Amino acid sequence: MLFNTFIHLEGIGEKNEIQLYKNNIHYWDDLLKIEKISFFSNEKLERLKDEIRESYKRYSEKDINYFLLRLKPKNAWRVYKEFKKFSCFLDIETDGRSGFDSEITVIGIYSENGYKCYVNGKNLEHFEDEILKYDMIITFNGRLFDFPVINRYFRTRYFKNIAHIDMKPVCNSMGNQFKGGLKNIERRIGLYRPPEIKDLDGYDAVKLWEGYLAGDKDCLDLLIEYNKYDVINLSKLADYIYQFGVNLMKERGLRLKEEEDDE
Repeated sequence: MLFNTFIHLEGIGEKNEIQLYKNNIHYWDDLLKIEKISFFSNEKLERLKDEIRESYKRYSEKDINYFLLRLKPKNAWRVYKEFKKFSCFLDIETDGRSGFDSEITVIGIYSENGYKCYVNGKNLEHFEDEILKYDMIITFNGRLFDFPVINRYFRTRYFKNIAHIDMKPVCNSMGNQFKGGLKNIERRIGLYRPPEIKDLDGYDAVKLWEGYLAGDKDCLDLLIEYNKYDVINLSKLADYIYQFGVNLMKERGLRLKEEEDDE
């Protein structure tokens, strides 16, 4: 989808992008090849071509923020497929104190390498070593909660410049069925959680931590399982939303290469 995207170019909005699709310009290469187009001046067309060449360069350099900073948060899903393999899904659990003063209890990371968790009092200090391995982080409401809490706790500015897709504004833009909290969206699209955790929420996560501190190790095991499915299901939600977004773009006139090849 990144190579079908033109709204990161200066002066190109969603209406212009749809116009390009209607004129059989579906890929960056299509724009580079065209010599004239009725709704752009020759000067503007040449400037856009220069930006496309720059986009190819930034893509080859894995400069994810080049694109994310030029897209609105709701459109961040467009870079997802091309950079997913360099990414991880992140979610934190806290002790329930209000605001950013919450104490982190568990941080979960899910990537192509599987699930890893970092627990307060056990291995939480190793979280920074792990997170530095990734070029992009995907969260649900991470910009407003997870990132500020982690930055305060670790006294780090690491997240200031990291490439980040926050799925909450992306979901909000896709329709009412994707609004609300992660658990509600999961239920609507049929994502699985094991019976022992399927009805748990953030309040329960706090109580599980309290139970663990009181000496019940099973509470920690259940909390980790809860966190594990937070990040696993976040990855499945991202896949689902990406395909949903692609389908919306097809309704606006986008044609993909495999569809053209089938004709």
